[in-house]
Amino acid sequence: MYRIPYYLTGHTSKGFINLLSEQTLIGIERICVLDHVSKTVKTSVLHACLESVADSEHEVLLSPDGKEYLEGVIIRDHSLAILTNTIADSANLPTKLLGKLIRIELDVHFAENEPDAAEVRLLEGVCNKAYDALLAGLRIHDDLESVYGDEMDFEKADEVAETITDLLLGKVSDRQKEPQIERRMFGTNTPDGIVNIVPEIINRTSRIHFVHGRAGTGKSTLMKRIANTCLEKGLNLELYHCSFDPQSVDMIRVPELDYAIFDATDPHAFNPDPNDSGQEVIDTYELFVNPGTDEKYADIIEGVTRRYKKKAGEGIEWLKEAGKIMERLEEPYKTEEYTSLLQEECPKIAGVLVEEEY
Repeated sequence: MYRIPYYLTGHTSKGFINLLSEQTLIGIERICVLDHVSKTVKTSVLHACLESVADSEHEVLLSPDGKEYLEGVIIRDHSLAILTNTIADSANLPTKLLGKLIRIELDVHFAENEPDAAEVRLLEGVCNKAYDALLAGLRIHDDLESVYGDEMDFEKADEVAETITDLLLGKVSDRQKEPQIERRMFGTNTPDGIVNIVPEIINRTSRIHFVHGRAGTGKSTLMKRIANTCLEKGLNLELYHCSFDPQSVDMIRVPELDYAIFDATDPHAFNPDPNDSGQEVIDTYELFVNPGTDEKYADIIEGVTRRYKKKAGEGIEWLKEAGKIMERLEEPYKTEEYTSLLQEECPKIAGVLVEEEY
């Protein structure tokens, strides 16, 4: 089994975002959309589908609403995507793809309960409070960039970025094709806290640059230069957007080179395996910032960091409250009787979805 997990939806400082696009579904002939009010029901069907393709390579679309839920599965060997109505209906898909969607009305198999309207309104309000807190945290975090920006050697940053890009890509031939870009996230903010699946991406990539540094010290600039050069050479890219600020990219993976470069700082701080020669650190603070900057602005940095983390933490607490509301809405679908029905019917539905034209 080759399981490739990632997020396409997330709770961010810009609200709920959905990166599902035409690029995600290139080469997919059948796009089945699971229609049901319950996350539990849709996830149960998706798990049954995964069991039926366990020996095939498949992509698992994780859910920002908690580790117990899924948003979809893509099985390229079958030219098949099975998505929840949540992700399909909130995506900005082109008209030509909307016409290919096959709606699977799961209420035919599993009775729906009308969700409590007050709970639904409460959930929306709590999520909006989470987004407001995350946005406030992001604005505070931006103050760190000005601290380090004043101490940056931008000329050196450009020179080093050019050198690294040339060493990595200078001998790579032009693929003579239009590159494809898939936009994803390797983690997000959830009712379970801040989560990521970086280790699973690292485990399937042979060469990795872990970028360490501080806010505004050239991490994004370096990655953008590498990304642009890859695109100029016709190399396909996986761009993993930041779950805090989705306008920023935290990881670039180049499948054709089996290479990745990513922001390995908090809240997704990682260090290379010292026994793996394919993993190494690029520290933009050490390379581009005047020595002693941390010490010079220690009080300011500590204060900004404390305030930013406090606001971001408030956002997570609101998402945890949202998780409790979701649990209450899902209670009718977690009874012993309903669970038994799911166990009996989901494999049958999965068999039809995966092996036949539904």
